[in-house]
Amino acid sequence: MKGIIVIDPQKGFENPGTLKTFYRIFDILRNGYSKYLKVYIFLFLNDEKSPFRRNMEWWNAFHGSPDTDVIQNIDINGYKTYYHNRYSIINDDFLNEIEKYNINEFLITGVETDASVLLAAMELFDLGIHVLICPDLVYSIYGDKGQDAGLFIIRKVLGDSGFIGYGDVFKWLYEK
Repeated sequence: MKGIIVIDPQKGFENPGTLKTFYRIFDILRNGYSKYLKVYIFLFLNDEKSPFRRNMEWWNAFHGSPDTDVIQNIDINGYKTYYHNRYSIINDDFLNEIEKYNINEFLITGVETDASVLLAAMELFDLGIHVLICPDLVYSIYGDKGQDAGLFIIRKVLGDSGFIGYGDVFKWLYEK
């Protein structure tokens, strides 16, 4: 089985580039493609246990509304949703889902290309799961520099077989 991961579609990450990216992602999901695979949403929460607070003394964001709210006009109802308080999105409940549904391939989407997207790709790769990245479905809040840096490293880690073009995503959604 295949899956799609959507990382951090939240107002605190909102800028013109991320909005364009998230609207593309959710247009795909709204058009019924998600019935052919499992979709997982990950939301960042800078809670009391967050290493961002402990290690960086970063207290000023993502501990509540409006930063943690889902971006306007994006509906995550009906999708399995997890919270994460670190760069990694991987947790035991998610690993159990992967095992339960025998998911062997993921398309990773969302933000940050140069942080959480990159780490998720590497962690899933290490678990033996085939990972795909579509450059049009990921973005960095640091703009083109962050995006280019993240994609460069992901390409180094996954190789060319880890990348898929936007037009090919639709074909991938229907393949078994």
